[in-house]
Amino acid sequence: MNKNLWRVIFNRARGMLMVVA
Repeated sequence: MNKNLWRVIFNRARGMLMVVA
């Protein structure tokens, strides 16, 4: 499993959540 990929996905999800919040 690639941890980097997971981190990128998480970062994008967090950014979207922050924008929505």
